[in-house]
Amino acid sequence: MVRSEVIDLGRARRMLFRQARASAVKVFSLEELGLDGDAVVRRLGPSFMDLRFDPYDTALAAERLLRRHDPGLYRAAEGEWLRFWQTMGTKEITSGNAGPAFWRERVVDTDLRAALAAMKPYRRRSCFQFSARQQRSGGPWWVQEKGSPVFAQAVSDVRARPRRFESCAPVVYRDDAVCILVAFACQVAVSAADLPCADLRVTLHQMLTYASPNGGSPAPEGRHQDGSDFIVSALVVERNNVVGGASTIYYDRSGHAALGPLELQPGDGILQADMYLDLWHDVSPIYPRDESHEAYRSILGLDLDFTSATRNVRTELARGLKLLRSRSFR
Repeated sequence: MVRSEVIDLGRARRMLFRQARASAVKVFSLEELGLDGDAVVRRLGPSFMDLRFDPYDTALAAERLLRRHDPGLYRAAEGEWLRFWQTMGTKEITSGNAGPAFWRERVVDTDLRAALAAMKPYRRRSCFQFSARQQRSGGPWWVQEKGSPVFAQAVSDVRARPRRFESCAPVVYRDDAVCILVAFACQVAVSAADLPCADLRVTLHQMLTYASPNGGSPAPEGRHQDGSDFIVSALVVERNNVVGGASTIYYDRSGHAALGPLELQPGDGILQADMYLDLWHDVSPIYPRDESHEAYRSILGLDLDFTSATRNVRTELARGLKLLRSRSFR
């Protein structure tokens, strides 16, 4: 059953006005949103272990390996590979090793086969989508469930390929704290864009990344943009036996840092403009503090995209919006 929630930000709204309203980057805590951070972590933390492994990380690693060491084979099988890609994440193909297995069947070289066999999934992931609407400036947010989408990012690299992740569990996407986080992020985006109100598409991501002695990769793509107007790049839920995982936000692709590196702790998050102001971000690798025990970092992320109707309003305000870059981050 599709549900919708009406979210009045309450204490979180007071926090918004205590800071610079039009800030394009905000570091926040669940406590500042009027939530019990420890209780949220205890409530949501176990759900990450139930997620399927992300098959696309190993698939892309296998693709890069073939492009580098056997480009002829890759070119010959590329069409078949891209058709296979479209089946990953479906009920028929859920293995985190599906991509390397595809290429192992075609590779003759012993060393390449061994390298493909050694690839193991290291990230668990799910997603869910909402629509969010605010009918009057300063009013409550109406957040409606839309289900689990076919996910594709508005970028110019392989992340533009459609991907399918399992849906977040209802205990996650209907959690009061998650709904408040969605409304809070929408309010920040609208305030930063100087819009009276807006409609947004909001995609919720759950991700758990395992640490390894060689470094787990919360951001395997390196310094990047997510392809949305605004994002919660991470709300950290758990840091279990890990070091690292520091977030940095950049003014541009060349690496002029605007914020960080900042090692977020459980209950802490970063909300930022992404494509809207052409900001970039990265997260450093994570390592086990004690290699004899399991180590991982779990987060919630949000992608916030203004709908076409809101974009029309935004175009009319474009001249004023250019001033945002000169405003200091808070």
